[in-house]
Amino acid sequence: MELRQLKYFITIANTRSYTAAAKSLFVTQPTLSWNIQQLEEEFNAHLFFQTKQGLQLTEKGEKLLTRGQKVLDEFEGLIEDMHKMQPGKKNLKVGITVLFVIQYMEQIVQFTTMNPEVELTFVQSGSVEIQEKLAQNEIDIGLVSFPNYESSIEIERLNTSHSQYTVSVVLPFDHPLAQKETIEIKDLKGYDICSFSND
Repeated sequence: MELRQLKYFITIANTRSYTAAAKSLFVTQPTLSWNIQQLEEEFNAHLFFQTKQGLQLTEKGEKLLTRGQKVLDEFEGLIEDMHKMQPGKKNLKVGITVLFVIQYMEQIVQFTTMNPEVELTFVQSGSVEIQEKLAQNEIDIGLVSFPNYESSIEIERLNTSHSQYTVSVVLPFDHPLAQKETIEIKDLKGYDICSFSND
C-alpha cells in the first residue's frame, strides 16, 4: 500500500462518492477505481459496498479508515514539521503549457494563498520541452499533455477545471474574413497565423 493510495481511499470514504473524491483530488475516476482495486487485491477484501445512500464501508474498510487516517495525519504532520525547520521560502519550479495556465489558474491561486511559504516559479513552454526539463531535473513538476515522451518521468491524468475548450479566430474588424458569419479551415489559406509552436 502506498500513501497516495491511502489518501485516495480516505477521501472516497469521507465523501462516499468516487465522483466527489475525484473532483477533490483532481484525478480521474478510473485512477481512483484502479488504486482501490489494487488495495482490495492486496488486502484480499472489499473496502466498499454500494447502497441507495451511496458508498458504505465494509468492516475492513472501517478499520482501514480509522487506522489509516492516523497514519496519514502523522505523515503529513512530519512533512509539515520538516518544512518548518527549513529557513526562508521554498521555491517550486513548475513547467506549464499555455492551455494549462488557463485550465488551472483557480487551483494555482488557491495553492499560493494556502502556501505562502512556497514561491512558485513558472516555466512556460510546450509539453515536449517541459517533459525534457523534468527528465533533466531542471523543474520540479510539470503540467503537460500526453503522450509521454520521456521514459524517466511518470504522467498522471488530472481532471480539468473546464469540460471543453472553445477555439476562436481573432482578427481586425477590417479584415476580409471578419465579414463572414462562419469561417472554415480552408478560408485561412494564404494568411499569416499566430498559433502554437511545434512544441
